[in-house]
Formats: sequence, structure tokens, C-alpha cells
Amino acid sequence: MKAGASEMVRLESATGNNDIGIDFYRGTDHKWQIRNNGNDDNFFIIPASSDDDDAAFTIKQDGNVGIGTTSPKGLLHIEGDTNRIIFSADTSNLAKQHRIEFFELFNLDK
Repeated sequence: MKAGASEMVRLESATGNNDIGIDFYRGTDHKWQIRNNGNDDNFFIIPASSDDDDAAFTIKQDGNVGIGTTSPKGLLHIEGDTNRIIFSADTSNLAKQHRIEFFELFNLDK
């Protein structure tokens, strides 16, 4: 595919609550899906599934972004079963890097 300046690829579904997106496969193994939900126009990136609840990354119509949640309640809502969130420029050697880290003090063994 070759495009000129400011040209886009367009995926269009029928009117109504029809989802539209791209599925990624390795052979016959479904790996990822990028999809716009036709019901509420939320945008999802979903690993190896087609279920909205499995989304790894969600962008809502109001601009809220969710990582690990499909219902972000703020500009950035991160949810998961880990007790750490790390912001770092280089994760190859965390002991020597400047970083900001949030974690639960009472459960550092995870």
C-alpha cells in the first residue's frame, strides 16, 4: 500500500452497533485485536481475544485511558494484580536508573 500526503486507511462498518477493527494472527493463532466498539465507540487493544473485558488498553470517548481496565475513571486509570507501577527511562538495569515507583508498603515481596 502506498499513500500520498495526509491519506488514511478507512475501515467502515454498517450503521448501528457494529464493531470494526483489525485482527492479528500468527498462522492460525489469534494474537491481538485493535477494535472500535460500535456500541459506545470506545477503542480497545485486546490480546488474543475478542472480548472487551480482556482489553489491555482502552481509550474512552471522553479521553480517559485505561490500562488493565475497560472503565477508566480518570485521565489515566491503571489497574492490575501487581503492586507496583514503575516510570523509568530504561528498565534493563533498574538498580542504577532514576525512576518513580509506587507500591504497597505492606506487600513488597511481589
